[in-house]
Amino acid sequence: MRAITALGARGYSVGHVRGQGSRGVRASDWEGQNVRIETLVLPEVAEKILEHLTREYFQNFAVIAYTQDAAVVRGEKYT
Repeated sequence: MRAITALGARGYSVGHVRGQGSRGVRASDWEGQNVRIETLVLPEVAEKILEHLTREYFQNFAVIAYTQDAAVVRGEKYT
């Protein structure tokens, strides 16, 4: 989360999640829990965050990252 804010995000949300993917279902909690991190940022900030994730995490962790257009109600809170 420090990197996300250092790269320009003004905030984020974190939640614990469960699921199944290309690596199957996690059989135990000893490895730690899955988390979802969400943030609303400008496209250039999103690109910086994705580059950081690619460089630091993709090789050794089961990371999924994606971008999605969003229409923000009360968008003035984020400028």
